[in-house]
Amino acid sequence: MADAYIEAWGSTLEEAFSNAAVAFYDTMIDADKIEAKVYEDVEVSGHDLYELLYNWIEELIFLFETKGLIFSKFDIKISKVDDGWELKGKIGGERYSKDKHGSKTHVKAVTYHAMEIIEDKEGVKLRYLLDL
Repeated sequence: MADAYIEAWGSTLEEAFSNAAVAFYDTMIDADKIEAKVYEDVEVSGHDLYELLYNWIEELIFLFETKGLIFSKFDIKISKVDDGWELKGKIGGERYSKDKHGSKTHVKAVTYHAMEIIEDKEGVKLRYLLDL
């Protein structure tokens, strides 16, 4: 059993969630080499920010596993809605290539274990665990 404990931060929720996505990809591949060549609309929701973060990373895993897509550009908006939280936007990336992006480790899933969301005057810090 192996895990990766990820920490990402930003001055806004959107920036922190975008950086959490980059950290997810950097666990698997060389994220610096991802170019925004194709775009996907995304929409995820959660009853709280923890579920929203979980569902966000799960959506990225799903897009990688089903379409072979990886992303580096995140134009997302996070909003409080009646029954929780919603993330909507457009993300840019490309099809994964082992030759171009390398290969570090396979991510099986994100977990709620040890997940933290800390908002303070400096911004937002996210911590979450990836099951490898």
